[in-house]
Amino acid sequence: MQESSSRLLERIHACPKHASLRERFAAAQEAINAEFRQRVHNLAPELYDMIYDYTFKIHRHTTFVDLLYRPPSIMAVDRRSRMAARKTYYLNTIFTFDHQDLCKMWLKRLDSRSRRQIRCLRISLENTVYRRGCGWRYLETVRDLDLECRHIMRELDEMAFLTVHLLEVGAKLPGDTEMSWSSNPARDWAEI
Repeated sequence: MQESSSRLLERIHACPKHASLRERFAAAQEAINAEFRQRVHNLAPELYDMIYDYTFKIHRHTTFVDLLYRPPSIMAVDRRSRMAARKTYYLNTIFTFDHQDLCKMWLKRLDSRSRRQIRCLRISLENTVYRRGCGWRYLETVRDLDLECRHIMRELDEMAFLTVHLLEVGAKLPGDTEMSWSSNPARDWAEI
């Protein structure tokens, strides 16, 4: 730690004096980051793969997304690592949200390439009376969900089909209900 801070100070002093201290610090930090990225990518392929597998093992798992959610650390190393890891991460992760608005907000923060690779979202409907069967409340709930999921599908405009799992946390009947939305509304309503 002390070695890296002394290198940082050396690089700050090596920067042009006409630049502000903030600019010199940013330039020095970027130089150190570039050196680190270069060292990582210059490793032997076997060692690079071992480090990559150790820091970024991806299995099909569920990730709960809240306001404090952060993607895996490998996504922040550099652009090349992020590009390699992004496809596997977004394809193999089930993202779970406790509200539709949080899902929409999270989708807006993602870049378009990441959004195109998402395959499964789960939205938990807590504190919602949701019953299977017929009735006005059921139809209103389905209509509201349809509108919300259509909005999510517009955010994921590249995707032709998306499955949303509705978790009946506060429901009278336990269990999960799986509803699917596609880019064809007529087909979706015909299946209900």
